[in-house]
Amino acid sequence: MAKALALRPPGGHWAPIKIHPAEALLQEVWYHTGLCAWLDGIVAALERGEMTWGLTSRRVASGADGAMETAEWEAAMNVWVSWQERAHKAKAQVARMAMEGLAEESMVRAAEILGAKAAGAFERGLARLELTPHQWDLARVVYPEVLAELAA
Repeated sequence: MAKALALRPPGGHWAPIKIHPAEALLQEVWYHTGLCAWLDGIVAALERGEMTWGLTSRRVASGADGAMETAEWEAAMNVWVSWQERAHKAKAQVARMAMEGLAEESMVRAAEILGAKAAGAFERGLARLELTPHQWDLARVVYPEVLAELAA
């Protein structure tokens, strides 16, 4: 019971941590990369026969003759290989999400740059028309609406 209590966070529940989603994804990529490297090392150290043949269960039972141990061996994928495969799939998924986020961020930046260029072009075009002060006031109302339509 003491171990279970020691594992509980202060206050008995988890607390949110403020983090930017991009930073959270980057931390996940780092975590899974480290996990994959660790599992790759374990799998690389397995003997060829250990990849698909090994101990799958061990039971100790007590009977009239005392404690008796039974072990089962079978041909199955080694659990380390299975965990390695899962870790690499998770790493690829997290990396893909991070790359998609970077692509979306780049597209937003490109749209902002294009929008700023369009706004500058509108300003220069209006300046060349030599508008009256009343026309400039109208332009300041209409022109943001036109740009909003472009953005939509």
